[in-house]
Amino acid sequence: MASTITCSCGYRGPAGDDGGAAICPLCREPAAARVEETQWRIPCPNGHVFKAPESWMGRQMVCPKCNAPFILAIGDSVEKREERRRRQQREEEKFAKLWLTRAIWAAIAVAAFIASLIVFSLVR
Repeated sequence: MASTITCSCGYRGPAGDDGGAAICPLCREPAAARVEETQWRIPCPNGHVFKAPESWMGRQMVCPKCNAPFILAIGDSVEKREERRRRQQREEEKFAKLWLTRAIWAAIAVAAFIASLIVFSLVR
């Protein structure tokens, strides 16, 4: 029984047999020699998202849905945008925690000052 392969030429299905080696029946290259290329989800200027391999980055493309021309860039990908959003959220959480700590210490200092004023007024 032939093994199922996913080829970078776009073929998905049973592998061809060439002397015991699994090959793509379309491009006739060994399936084991193919390295899976990273796919990036890139939105067009109108927001339609499609997957593009990393080797296409820097090329000018036309959106298949709205025909809007744009240049593929990894920085515009959905994955990079999510990474930037998560990084910014972590920084904001760190900043909020710092200010909460400062506010607690300020409240303790004010409470200690008020307590010392009460003690000094009772001593007189």
